[in-house]
Amino acid sequence: MRRDFGVGATLQSIEAFRDITREVSSREERLDKELQARLTTLARQRDKAAAEIRAELSTRTEEADRTLSGLREAAQSRRVRRDKWIAEAHKASRATAARRAEEAEGRLKYRLQMEGMQSRRAWENGRAAADQALADSRAAMAIEEQHLAELDELARSAFQGYSAFRTLLAGSPTLTEAELAEDEHSLARRLADLRSETRSRLDALRRRFLPALFRYTAAWCVLLLAPFLAVPVLPSLGVNGVTYGQAGVFCALGVALGVFLHRLGFSRNRSDASAIATGVLRARRMHELCSQKAAERHVAEWARLQADFDATTQRVDSEWNSALSAGQGMRDSFQGAVDNKRERALATNNAAFQSSIDGAEALHRAATGQASAEADRRLADLARRCGETETNAREEREVQIAQFAVEWNPCAAQLFQQSQDTLLAASSLAPEWGSSAWKSWTPPSRFAQGAQLGVARLDLARLTGALPKDPRMTLPGPAQLTFPLLLTYPHEGSVLIETDGPGTAAAV
Repeated sequence: MRRDFGVGATLQSIEAFRDITREVSSREERLDKELQARLTTLARQRDKAAAEIRAELSTRTEEADRTLSGLREAAQSRRVRRDKWIAEAHKASRATAARRAEEAEGRLKYRLQMEGMQSRRAWENGRAAADQALADSRAAMAIEEQHLAELDELARSAFQGYSAFRTLLAGSPTLTEAELAEDEHSLARRLADLRSETRSRLDALRRRFLPALFRYTAAWCVLLLAPFLAVPVLPSLGVNGVTYGQAGVFCALGVALGVFLHRLGFSRNRSDASAIATGVLRARRMHELCSQKAAERHVAEWARLQADFDATTQRVDSEWNSALSAGQGMRDSFQGAVDNKRERALATNNAAFQSSIDGAEALHRAATGQASAEADRRLADLARRCGETETNAREEREVQIAQFAVEWNPCAAQLFQQSQDTLLAASSLAPEWGSSAWKSWTPPSRFAQGAQLGVARLDLARLTGALPKDPRMTLPGPAQLTFPLLLTYPHEGSVLIETDGPGTAAAV
C-alpha cells in the first residue's frame, strides 16, 4: 500500500489545494478590480480630453470668424488711407525727384569712399595683426628655446656616466608627414606635450639608483685609488699588515663591481635613454619647424592682404567712374518714374485690397480647416492611445492569469488523480459497508497493509471559498470530490489503548 494513500497525505493534498486556490482566486479578483479601475479611469480621462478638444475647436472657430471680420475692416481702411497718401506723395515726389537723384548719387559715392577707407584700414590692421602674431610666436619660441635648453642640459647631466647615451643626443631627428603638414599652432601644442612627456621620463631616469651612481664617475675613481694612498699612512695610525697587493685586490674588486653595475645600468635604462634622446631631438626639430612656419605664414598673410587691398581699390575706382556717368541719367529717369509710380501705386492699392480680402478669407478657411483637422487628428490619436492602453492592460492581465493557470492546473489535476487512485486502492481493500458482499466475505490470503477509516466528501467551492473564474483554470472533474480515508500500515493505523486499573492485562 502506497504511503501517499494514507489519511495524512490526503489531508495535506487537500490543504495544499485549498491554499493555492485561495491565493490564485484572491490574486485573480485583485487583477480584475485593478483592470476595471484602470479602464474606468481611462474612459473618464478620454471623455474629458475629447470634451476639451471639442471646446478648443469651437473657441478657435469663433476666433477665426472675429479675425476675418477685423481683416475686412482693416483692408477697407487701408485702401482709403493709401489713396490719400498716393495723391499727396505724387505731388511731393515731383518736387523731390531731383534731390533724390543727388542723394542717390551721393550715397553711392559715400559707400565707395567708405569701402576704400575700410579696405585700407583692414590692410593696415591685418599687417599689424600679422606682425603681432609673428612677434608672439617668436616670444613663445624663445621661451620654448629656454625650456629645451634646460631639458637638453638635464639630459646630458643624467647621461653623465654613459657616453653611449650622450651620443644619442647628437642624432638626426625625424618627423612624420602628418607632423610636417601641421601649422605652427598645432606643432607648438605638440611640442609642449612632447617636452612635458620627455621631462617626465627624464625625471624618472634621474631618480634611478644606477644612473645617479655613475653620474659621479670621477669621485668613484678617486675612491678606488684611496687604498693605495692609505697603505703608507696606516702604519702611522697603528694599522700594520696592509700591503699594496691587498690594496690592488680591493681596487680590482671595486673596478669589477663598477663595470658590472655600469653594464647593468646601461642595459636597464637603454630604452628609456633612447626615448628621452629621441624626444629631445624631435622637440628641437619641432621648435625649428614652428619658427619656420610662423615666418612663412607671416609672409603669406602680407601677400594676401596686399592682393585683397589692390583688388578692392581697383573695383572702387571702376564703380566710382560708373557712378559719375549714371548720375545724370538717374535725374532724368526720376521725373518720369514719379508719374508712372503713381499709376502703379493706384493699381497696386486696388489689387492689394482685393488680395487682402482674398487672403483673409483663405486664412479663415485654412484656420478653420486646420483647427478641424487638428481636432480630428487629436481625437483619433486619443482614441488610438486609449485603445493601446486598454489593450496593454488586458494583455498584462492575460499574461498574469496564464501564470496563475500554470501554478494552479497541475495542483488541481494532482488532487483529482489522487482521489481516483485512492478510491481504486480503497475498493481493492474491502467491500463497502452497506454491500451484500459482506455476507459471503472471507478474509484475504495476503495482508494489504491498509484499512479504510471512512470517506471525506468535499465541496471544493465551499472548501476554498471561491474557485478561479478564468476558463483556463477549470476543475478536471466535478466540484464535489470524494476521498476515502485510509490508514496505511505501518505508517498509520496503530491504536493506542490506555487503561488505569483493571483490564490492563486483557488490553495487553
